[in-house]
Amino acid sequence: MSSGDFVIRSMLRDDLPKVISIEQTCYPEPWSGETFFQGLTREEYKSFVCELDREIIGYVIFWRGVREIHLLNLAILPDFQGRGFGTTLLDFVINFSPTEDYPTIILEVRTNNRAAISLYESKGFERIGIREKYYSNGDDALVMALHR
Repeated sequence: MSSGDFVIRSMLRDDLPKVISIEQTCYPEPWSGETFFQGLTREEYKSFVCELDREIIGYVIFWRGVREIHLLNLAILPDFQGRGFGTTLLDFVINFSPTEDYPTIILEVRTNNRAAISLYESKGFERIGIREKYYSNGDDALVMALHR
């Protein structure tokens, strides 16, 4: 990972314009501002940003359900991808909650997102299924799970 002051902190309402901008840069079908706002206001959702030298370069959103964590969204600005920041955010999610309370982490990822799939597999996630036409453009989602 690059040198500099790297911090992961809770997402704030004031962060939403930058987070939404990152979302629109990273994904062909970005979440709406309302969806991000709900992530801040619902207790079961956990939303964090990562900053490098006080600039938001990415974020992660997940929820804690019954005995599982569901990773909903993770993004790093393209200029900062491939430098370990996504790995650090994923490690943060993996270590966020006690294993005995949340033994499984589950996620969906586009079947053509090879970089993300490679990252998840490097952390022990396994392919457990396909959700056909999961995305609004008809793309399939690969379902992956980490059993801790």
